Amino acid sequence: MKITLCDDTKSDLVLITNILESYAKKNNFPIEIESNSDPVLLLNKVKMRPEEYKIFFLDIVMGDYNGVDLAAIIKRYCPDAVIVFTTTSKEFAIDAFGVRAFDYLLKPLNKKKVFECIENIVKEMKVSLQTAFQIKTKDHSIITVDIKDISYIESLNRRIVFHKKDGDTIDTTSLRSKFIESIPFDYKQLNFINCHASFIVNMNYIKAINEKAFVLKDETIIPISKTSYQEVKKAYIKFLLGE
Repeated sequence: MKITLCDDTKSDLVLITNILESYAKKNNFPIEIESNSDPVLLLNKVKMRPEEYKIFFLDIVMGDYNGVDLAAIIKRYCPDAVIVFTTTSKEFAIDAFGVRAFDYLLKPLNKKKVFECIENIVKEMKVSLQTAFQIKTKDHSIITVDIKDISYIESLNRRIVFHKKDGDTIDTTSLRSKFIESIPFDYKQLNFINCHASFIVNMNYIKAINEKAFVLKDETIIPISKTSYQEVKKAYIKFLLGE
């Protein structure tokens, strides 16, 4: 497991590195640590090789650079990145929610709290590894689909259509039960929301919400049923706040 650090204070980088190495040794758990003191250089590396970066421990106050802004840019290239903020102040906690931070650790770092944070990250990643499923398509072939690649699911002409983030679609065989009951994974536990009788949306791909619809990042419009708008809006806000 690779963990990327960014902090312009050398002593803090040394401390978090020692804590992570201690965790790895105690639990016989391999951790690759990449340390960075310059957020600009880190961003350049992320832009060049986004697939190599999954977990970040970021200081928030780094000279003229704001760690929350850094996290927001990282998320553009690594949408599934796990962001943990380390800081001397609680004042940035609300801003941290805006980029859906996984955790917020106060300095000086507490070894026990860092260990707990790593345990939670490991659990989260184990869950995310179980997010693929197999399904029979319209032409009766069986394929494996990564749930993270699905932007929304549609009930269309008695079939389920999976719409992927790259624009591709997967048509299934005819439904034999209700739309919701036919989804081959526990969508509620994986940040999907049923906003309409014919649509289930992956909230990771939502750009905006209004009283009638979700607007996805690719500008697709997904209707929200009038009767469920308040409930849908509440669930989406909870998602944004990381609750």
